[in-house]
Amino acid sequence: MELTRCTMRASRRTAAYLAPLVCVATLASGCTNAVSAGESTAPMTSSAPTTAAQPVPLRQAGIGRKTRRPDAEALAISMTSMAVTRQGDHDSAVLTFTGTAVPGWTAQYVTTPLQNGTGQVLALPGTSVLEVLILETPSPFSSPAGYTGPPVVFDQATPQINTVQFSAQGAGITQVFVTINGNQPAFDVTALKNPTRIVIDVAD
Repeated sequence: MELTRCTMRASRRTAAYLAPLVCVATLASGCTNAVSAGESTAPMTSSAPTTAAQPVPLRQAGIGRKTRRPDAEALAISMTSMAVTRQGDHDSAVLTFTGTAVPGWTAQYVTTPLQNGTGQVLALPGTSVLEVLILETPSPFSSPAGYTGPPVVFDQATPQINTVQFSAQGAGITQVFVTINGNQPAFDVTALKNPTRIVIDVAD
């Protein structure tokens, strides 16, 4: 009987030792630590140091096209305002939208700014032009309200961004042009909520 009890205790110690090893080996399949009756449910901690992800500096964002798919809930959104601001060491164009879902976007430098729907070549100020297309999720049942704000906004305190100009809205796409004084500086596009905003940051 004593031998049996020793064997059982050894087996339990072996199982307790092997459990985390088996879990690591099968992590890709969603293994979790099961908690038996009487065991502690305190979260496991690791003594290994963790490093938080660092944001990429704006200048390292490059000049290439930036894209994002719209959230599935981004239906029939409407742009309500445009603004230009100075943010310490760079300029920002801020586009505000209705709803709480984040729309998608495609932003890239263009040599010939063409208005969606008409194909008309627009005469825009500045040295470089960023075309920003805001993309909503298509809906066969509803359409967004038209933008009614000023078609052109600017801020004399922003040395890099010359103007932000509304161009067209239709077929689930809102087209805006950001005119820039510099020669294609690095830029990035991000989304903010409450309210929903698309922010185009342009490096000096």
